[in-house]
Amino acid sequence: MPADRLAKPASLLAAMLPSAAMLLADPALALTVPIPEKALQARIGEQFPLTRRMPLGIDVELANPVVRLAGQDGRIGLALDAAVGLPNQAALSGRADVSGLVRFDPAQGRFLLDDPRLESLQVPGVPPSYAALVQATVNAAAASLLRSLPLYTLGTGSFAESYAKRHLKSVRVKDGRLLLDFE
Repeated sequence: MPADRLAKPASLLAAMLPSAAMLLADPALALTVPIPEKALQARIGEQFPLTRRMPLGIDVELANPVVRLAGQDGRIGLALDAAVGLPNQAALSGRADVSGLVRFDPAQGRFLLDDPRLESLQVPGVPPSYAALVQATVNAAAASLLRSLPLYTLGTGSFAESYAKRHLKSVRVKDGRLLLDFE
């Protein structure tokens, strides 16, 4: 993905933060800054594919994430291509849906995926005797690979971004956007 496309969401947030810092100086005011699904998609997509060799020699690869912020439970969804390599068999490909919560790490200014959970898995061709094992293995691999996945990072240079890191009250998912609530 071209660097200039990734710079737009970051520059938009950086442009909004000075105004946010001035507003935040008045404790009676609160501010919500939205991060659109498109901005998250660009940041998350550049970190894939992710692979992991699991116990029993099962290889799992997750690729081509599609971010979904439409859930009503406050979780971020990722639709992923999933490839599973079983011992002595050709790799099988399918789709996995994973969801997770958003956690903010103020020290690094990063929004991270927390509590990743496999919601569904469709991998045609998995032998019935391996189905439960594959489900459990992909779930464990997704949890391991996606736990603490950086979703978005605030810049480190400006006063406004530094101020915003200290005054973030909550992070929510609503109406296809990640909402940052400041106090």
